[in-house]
Amino acid sequence: MKQYVFDACALIALINDEDGADVVERLLVDASLGICGISLADAMALAQASVENAPLVTAVHHELDAVEADGKVEFYWIR
Repeated sequence: MKQYVFDACALIALINDEDGADVVERLLVDASLGICGISLADAMALAQASVENAPLVTAVHHELDAVEADGKVEFYWIR
């Protein structure tokens, strides 16, 4: 499965319905996890854990359970 990383300009285009918003929306809808509501802080922690190949220590199940199911990042749940 192909993966994409979106920069701020792509997401702003989507939010503001600018040129290219349809492309960004299609890519997000086609992604295996769909649009997963993750806070900016959790997204940054997730990215760092991925880069470092280290477990992410968290308690945020409602945002990250779907990511854990993908199996690409290890999680250490504190509760």
